[in-house]
Amino acid sequence: MQDINQKSTTQIYNDWAIQYKKSCEDFVFPGNMFEYFLDELSGKKILDVWCAFWRDVMRLRAVWYEAYGIDISQELLTLADSSVSHFLFEWDITNLDKLYSNSSFDWIISSVSIVHLDKNIALKALEDIFNLLQNSWVFFLTLKISESWDTIFKNSTSLPGVQKKYVYYKESEILKILEEIWLNIYKTHIYHNETDDWMSIICKK
Repeated sequence: MQDINQKSTTQIYNDWAIQYKKSCEDFVFPGNMFEYFLDELSGKKILDVWCAFWRDVMRLRAVWYEAYGIDISQELLTLADSSVSHFLFEWDITNLDKLYSNSSFDWIISSVSIVHLDKNIALKALEDIFNLLQNSWVFFLTLKISESWDTIFKNSTSLPGVQKKYVYYKESEILKILEEIWLNIYKTHIYHNETDDWMSIICKK
C-alpha cells in the first residue's frame, strides 16, 4: 500500500539530502527521551525506521547495540559513514512486512517517520511495527501534534523554503491508536520547536 504523496516526499529528500543532513545531524531528543529509552532497553537488536542519514544508527552501534536502518531516500543513505552503510537499506515504511518477519527486533525507533503519511497508511505501518517487535519490547515514536491541524502543506523548518506535506495528530488520538494496537504507553514528552508541537512516546508491546 503506497501513500499517493510518497513519491513527492521521497523526491524532496533525494533532492535536498545534503541540506537536510546539515540541518538535523546535531539534533538531540528533548527531555532526555533517547537516553531514557536506552535505560529501558534490555534487548540488543534495533531497527530505525526512516533513519534518514543514519545518525541514530551510528549512535546506537557506538554503544554496543545491533542497529539497522531503513529509509526511502537513496540520496540520504549515500551520505552514511562507511562504518554503518552496510547496515542501512532503501525501503518504504509502508512495506515493512515484506522486508522482515514478525518478532524480528527488540526495539524499534520511528522518529518523524509518519508525519508525511496519510493516517490510514500510517496505521498500517504502525501495525507492521507492532508485529516486528518481540513480546514485551519497546517502540519509540516521535510525531507532530495539534488540536487544530490535520493535514497541511507548509514550509519545512529543516529545509527552509521547501514545502512538505505534514500530518498532525491530537494527543488523545495518537495515544488511542497505539493502545488499540495493543501497545502500552510508558512515557511521553511534548516539546515545541520554531513552528510546531511534537510528542515523543515510549511504549511497550
